[in-house]
Amino acid sequence: MRPTLVAILEHEPHESAGLIEADLRGQGVVWKCHHLYRKELPTLEDATHLVVMGGSMSVHDHHCYPFLAWERDQVKVFVQSGRPVLGICLGAQQIASAFGGAVSSCHPEHGWSEVAQVRPGEIPGIPERFQIFQFHGETFEVPSGGSLLCTGALVKNQAFAIGSAVGIQFHPEISGEMVADWTKDMDKEIREKIRKSTAVYLPESTKICSTIINWFLSGWRGAFWK
Repeated sequence: MRPTLVAILEHEPHESAGLIEADLRGQGVVWKCHHLYRKELPTLEDATHLVVMGGSMSVHDHHCYPFLAWERDQVKVFVQSGRPVLGICLGAQQIASAFGGAVSSCHPEHGWSEVAQVRPGEIPGIPERFQIFQFHGETFEVPSGGSLLCTGALVKNQAFAIGSAVGIQFHPEISGEMVADWTKDMDKEIREKIRKSTAVYLPESTKICSTIINWFLSGWRGAFWK
């Protein structure tokens, strides 16, 4: 068995892997970030795991961002070979799109909101219901053959799985510094509300991120849909 090597695809400088890197570092896992916005299209043959991060662009913007079409092809290659894939926000929408799921506009979610597991206990270590950070204006359709894992009140599809890939609409990787950066241009009252919510919910969100990364590194061990 070859050693674990996690490839992380980033679309914009401010959409980093955040706490995911801290979790990988804590477990002694080797990873490499690839900055697609620098027109860097890496060779991923040696990677055992793939993480696709978020971004302000849409999956439909491949004419402006040619790397999006390339990225969807990489997702399919990884799933076809059974290698684990984790998509966050835009990354989740990329996974859905790669397998025929539609991506469309939705009620914007900016800040903390409640998400629930569709089948409580399915993801060990994650509460049946939890508050998590959101920052998106589009949503994905679960593609044929996929399974919905988490749902929300305003935006139904919050996490899904297909093959060896899991797409997550919310942001478990968020840190306090990232929240401050992403919300700096918002109205002062909204920004202050999010700041107060961050102080309350970030500790549990950080644990949820670690749980998801552990599950990801295990190859989604015990997952019902595979």
